[in-house]
Amino acid sequence: MSATIHLHVPAEDSFGNEAFRPAPDLERLASRFMAEYPEKFKHIGNVRLAVLWKGKGGKSRGQLRLGQCQKVSGLAKFWGENDFTIWLAADHLRGDSQERIANVLFHELLHIGEDDDTGEVILVGHDLEFFFDEVTERGLWRAELEQAAEVFRQMKLPFEPAAD
Repeated sequence: MSATIHLHVPAEDSFGNEAFRPAPDLERLASRFMAEYPEKFKHIGNVRLAVLWKGKGGKSRGQLRLGQCQKVSGLAKFWGENDFTIWLAADHLRGDSQERIANVLFHELLHIGEDDDTGEVILVGHDLEFFFDEVTERGLWRAELEQAAEVFRQMKLPFEPAAD
């Protein structure tokens, strides 16, 4: 990231009786991601997006829920001002690095996609879901697994200066 945006995870007691808190620092970072990666996020330009901190992220399918992207609908859409809401879990991210928190936000932004046929902005699922044992025991048996393997092979490694 270019100029630094300091991401401040709110303290547990700052939530009081509320489940959510505004997150202007996360909103600024989301805007920066949209500007830095226009090819990935151009469809979000006209979307009304709220980015919040949630006091307790909980778990989903046995895994810590670090964040969530939701398409607002029904009564919430009628009474609210947003098309999508992203929240990050303060309890799970407190003490984590700025980079990890930014990566969680980037991940959640990727859930806002565009329907190829209609151009409608929609909530999209992950590109790949798998079990490590599935790959270990059965190999790269699906096209998505083959694609993921190729991406992992081509990943840029972090720069390490030569030792003197």
